[in-house]
Amino acid sequence: RKACEEAAEAKGPDRSRCWKPGQSTWCSSCRHERPERAHHCSTCGVCILRMDHHCPWIGSCVGWRNHKHFLLLCWWSFWASLVFLLAMFHPSSASRRSTMNVAQFLDLSLVLLAATMCALVFLLLTGIIFFVALAGGIRNVSNVEDMYLGENPYRHDSWTRNLEELMGPLDLRWLIPVPCSSRPSDGTSFEVVRRRKTDASTGEGGQDSGYGRV
Repeated sequence: RKACEEAAEAKGPDRSRCWKPGQSTWCSSCRHERPERAHHCSTCGVCILRMDHHCPWIGSCVGWRNHKHFLLLCWWSFWASLVFLLAMFHPSSASRRSTMNVAQFLDLSLVLLAATMCALVFLLLTGIIFFVALAGGIRNVSNVEDMYLGENPYRHDSWTRNLEELMGPLDLRWLIPVPCSSRPSDGTSFEVVRRRKTDASTGEGGQDSGYGRV
């Protein structure tokens, strides 16, 4: 630990981030080592395993322990908003007009208008956030890592294998907010998919693909 601290202080402030597969890093804020893919959240004041982003909706960070639950929150919120909007048509406000006076009808119309606008906004937000988060899960990359240049060393060829890092084995548990039965990683170390540049003529592996930085 002392060696890591001295090396970090000697290096000075460095805001660059890059792929560091299989390597622990030093957090200058927490003053301790952290596992690969972990990052410090300035809002929470702690390092988060496989941090994706800080979400003001849930008042916490989305990371290794709750990424699946965040995906399902957006998924089911999207469908709840859609069902609410579709249910507005039966019965319609026009069919209720005959059973109400003008004041009651206007009050109901204003409530329905406000509810419809809220549901539409919620539908769009949760839908967009879900598909963005799902795209990252399919590529096995977090929002933080999405800014890195170079090839993702953790990405598998199978999209289901990438999602299993967050969701566990492919089964019905993917659709319900319960703990995963098992996952390929423990959140502190991850399988590195070694991709080598291959010589087309000889078929021999060349140097490792470079890991970019920002």
